[in-house]
Amino acid sequence: MWLGLGVVLSLIGFVVVGPVLASGVVRVLGAILLRAFGPVGRMAERNALRNPRRTGATGAALMIGLALVACLSVVGSSMVASATEELDKTVGTDFIIQSDRGLPIVPQAVEAVKNTPSWSGSPSTSG
Repeated sequence: MWLGLGVVLSLIGFVVVGPVLASGVVRVLGAILLRAFGPVGRMAERNALRNPRRTGATGAALMIGLALVACLSVVGSSMVASATEELDKTVGTDFIIQSDRGLPIVPQAVEAVKNTPSWSGSPSTSG
């Protein structure tokens, strides 16, 4: 709960402080990086400095979008890890042999699996 509150307050803070930070960041980048791009860089710097609120709002929107993507990426990875762990615990085997259409496995297939050199167990056939 505290973490969620902290994230929300941080996002609100960045949205409020964004325009103030935007003009300073643009000036520093304009002095260092944007001059290398010639007239296009100077035009971009002037455009960003002309309306720092718009520049800050755009930066805040990008930051929120990236935060959401990162959050969903973490949630997705966590769900995959949990499902994989649960499947490993529940099934307890490395391979599952089953037919495409839910038909029983033919005895020849069971024997072929049993006769493989790396086989070390009894098959559990399910239709």
